[in-house]
Amino acid sequence: MINKYGLSRQSGIKTNALLLRHAVPLDDAAWAQYADAPPFIVMRVTPRRPPLLPAPFPRATLIQRETFDERPLASSVTLLANRVSGFFLNGGSEVIAGINDPSLPSDESPVTTWASTPGSYTATTLNTNAQVVFDNGQNCIDTSWNCGGDNRDTTYITGPTFRLVDDNAVAYVIGANHASTGNSVYSNVAVYDPFRNLGIVAIDDSDFIGTADVWASGTAAANDADKLFVVALARKCPGVLETDRREDRSYDSTGNSSTSIVKPRRGRMLDGTLCVEVPSVGFPSAALNSDLVLWERPYCHSETSVGPSGN
Repeated sequence: MINKYGLSRQSGIKTNALLLRHAVPLDDAAWAQYADAPPFIVMRVTPRRPPLLPAPFPRATLIQRETFDERPLASSVTLLANRVSGFFLNGGSEVIAGINDPSLPSDESPVTTWASTPGSYTATTLNTNAQVVFDNGQNCIDTSWNCGGDNRDTTYITGPTFRLVDDNAVAYVIGANHASTGNSVYSNVAVYDPFRNLGIVAIDDSDFIGTADVWASGTAAANDADKLFVVALARKCPGVLETDRREDRSYDSTGNSSTSIVKPRRGRMLDGTLCVEVPSVGFPSAALNSDLVLWERPYCHSETSVGPSGN
């Protein structure tokens, strides 16, 4: 939501903007009402006399970033990634309770995800890296550089580039739930079209709960399952009903409601994995041949209120 101020058209005078970011409203109707008429104003105050000091307000001291060590979870993340990869490479032949347990009666046997025939899938495992691109936004202001990524309330974690070329392609995202480890009070995973710098879908930590349970069950990762998540990204999710599709309102650059859009379908599969569809038509969407990139953002370390350290 952007409300412009500093509207002078005199040469050499810049126009600034106040940017407010909101996420995961508890009440959609209340949020729509707020977005239609934000209850605030921005006032530009021009002093009558030159200030006594060139910089009357001292620069704020940056809060040091801290991190709860998540490295002990690395082996569990790798174990789950290998198990998912093996499941597809073997055509779903591994018996995983809740996924494809042949001991269940045929009328109760869960449908597998995508994997059904050995050799029908190839699997590639890619890792992500945390990065603090610009840790001091003041430097960006001083140099008039549009840094991007200098928001200190979070840490940007860059994922790999991938494609979902048809309904049979799927990308599993497996990682630590930073809200469960204390490294954030809220975190999300988002899919972007990097060519257009357009966010397509996002999943927040409230949807992560329980998604790793089945994959971790009976393994050394079982005790870490509540701190992990498993999310599948696909063009079409198996077993996700049309009733799972949610409607939302979109807003123009002034914050006024404009058109009604339909959010991509999402839902839990029988293995507990959260599956989220990445649309190829409509807005926002990414064509089948588009590159996609994953970004993860943990917001506000529980003890510092700023994003966790990327180290």
